[in-house]
Amino acid sequence: MVRSLRNLQVADLGYSRDQLLLVRVDFLQSGYKGPAIPNVTGQLLDRLLTLPGVRSVTASSNGLFSGDESSDAIRIDGAASSEPQDNSTADDEVGPNYFSTIGAPIVLGREITQEDFAKAAHVAVVNETFAKFYFGGRSPIGHTISIQDSDHPDQPPYEIVGVARDVHDHNVRDAVRRRMYAPLTSATFDEIGAVNFELRAIGNPQALINSVQNAIREMNPDLIVDNMETAGELVTDTLTSQVLVAKLSAFFGALVLILVCVGLHGSMAYNVAERTREIGVRMALGAPRRDVVWMVMRETLLVFMAGVAIGIPSGIVATRLFQAMLFGVTKADPLSMATAIVTLVAICVIAAITPVRRATRVDPIVALRYE
Repeated sequence: MVRSLRNLQVADLGYSRDQLLLVRVDFLQSGYKGPAIPNVTGQLLDRLLTLPGVRSVTASSNGLFSGDESSDAIRIDGAASSEPQDNSTADDEVGPNYFSTIGAPIVLGREITQEDFAKAAHVAVVNETFAKFYFGGRSPIGHTISIQDSDHPDQPPYEIVGVARDVHDHNVRDAVRRRMYAPLTSATFDEIGAVNFELRAIGNPQALINSVQNAIREMNPDLIVDNMETAGELVTDTLTSQVLVAKLSAFFGALVLILVCVGLHGSMAYNVAERTREIGVRMALGAPRRDVVWMVMRETLLVFMAGVAIGIPSGIVATRLFQAMLFGVTKADPLSMATAIVTLVAICVIAAITPVRRATRVDPIVALRYE
């Protein structure tokens, strides 16, 4: 569990979570409707970009790890002749320079720029999963995507201008969905209501929180900010249950190790005390210390072998039961098994130190007088 949590915390999400501040503003609940939302969104983007410490800023309809999701049925010009029956794709409306701001590389073509907004261009960027699913090894650049929307039947198609790296924008564990990104002005603002702003900071993004709050209040004191936190904090928030399980697992695991160590030490100490006379006789007859050490350590060795024989199969069964909670760890993970064995060896050695030292220091004369 601890390794799974560590893997989740350092997982490659497809973008850079460092120095990234995420802000969600609910314009609809703040009294803005329809065309007023893109206007105020543009004004707020311009205002946030002027703040000290802000390297770049953009916006999106479905923010990173916001829980928002939308999808559309699509038709693709130039897709493989054996186009899959599943023609739905997740979509997101984004502001200019979205990918460079969140740190998601463009692997082919270009991203959506301010020039596209100025021209009201119907362009789109798709992710790697989308490109591979519909085009295989061919380039999707220049092909078009038509949205199958009965409410907007005359909506012109979007020309694919770029392919972005796959981004885990909803859950670290979930597989990346096919996704297309279109300019934010194409969003139906009556439906989305809230807009997510992504700010790339020059330094610590937390240092921007007060200035961002002040800038929003200056624009309109009634604007409702649903959420404001760094991308790192937001990802950590999604791992709350995994953190709790990992901490509990570590606590009870440590408790069991302590109990095993104390119990084994007590058992060996009692065994040495009971066999003091035997040890004294052996030493009086010239038995070397290594034979005495081996006599005492045999019990520890038996405990170790029993622990390995029971623990490894039990561990494999446990990983199968908790497979859904594991991430980046196989059912019979060699590193985890090796760590468990090394830990058991260390516990056995620690538990045996005092009894072994006591056994090797037995005075044969005193031992023969024992009892």
